[in-house]
Amino acid sequence: LKRRPDLLICTGLIREVNDVERYIQPGDVLRIPTDRANAVVDLDARLVLYRHGDEVVRIWPVGIGKPGHETPVGLFTVGDKLEDPTDWSKLLPPGAPGNDLGSRWLGLYRNGRKTSYGIHGTTDPTSIGGEVSLGCVRMRNEQVAELFEILPQGSEVLIQP
Repeated sequence: LKRRPDLLICTGLIREVNDVERYIQPGDVLRIPTDRANAVVDLDARLVLYRHGDEVVRIWPVGIGKPGHETPVGLFTVGDKLEDPTDWSKLLPPGAPGNDLGSRWLGLYRNGRKTSYGIHGTTDPTSIGGEVSLGCVRMRNEQVAELFEILPQGSEVLIQP
């Protein structure tokens, strides 16, 4: 067994790579990805690419920041990950009318500091593909739930024009 302190792993990623739909049993042989999971958000294409190392594994469409609230470019890391997030900017609990964050929140940190930006779901799936947010990256709820499970905390997210 080789130690890899640089490796970021989460249980959702192990489950996905091994196509496990049940509990892991003694004697099960598991594949563990050794390339770091990461994501690239392409603002022009309005896509998020989930990758292992440089290999693209999944692609999903996204909504991005509207004029005057453009999605910032640069290198971020995944910080807090929340299920059914509260919209603190509007003081709205999960599922409340007007809470546009959907079912998941992956907070984006820059240089180790929390930002107000994240990758999150939406209550309006028709907004995907548009310039619609206050700078966040917006995904359909079922797709952000999938990303939430396989992109570990601390993973890099590159947002590019």
